[in-house]
Amino acid sequence: MSRSVGSGLTTVTAWPRRIVKLDTATNNQQIWEGPGGCSEPIFVPRPGGNSEDDGVVLTVTLDPVAERSVLVVLDGESFEERARAPLPHALPYDFHGRFFPELTLGAE
Repeated sequence: MSRSVGSGLTTVTAWPRRIVKLDTATNNQQIWEGPGGCSEPIFVPRPGGNSEDDGVVLTVTLDPVAERSVLVVLDGESFEERARAPLPHALPYDFHGRFFPELTLGAE
């Protein structure tokens, strides 16, 4: 049995499929979309970098056909894909910041 918590909330059942980079000064957005969902992005700054987005963004996506995950490396400034590294198996992802109301203990 499922129930709503709060008013107007809907259950989120789809995995995130894109990462958005937002320039808060200009409101410009850059978007990268993963075909099989994507994990929470991790920014890795370039040692000695000279700007706040000088580095790479790492995310994990799922290749549903191959039934395995892929590590994707995006350029921190342009958001263009730099590399892909297929993993030998599927990795669990997106546990951080995800709420599953159907799994709430004590829900009636």
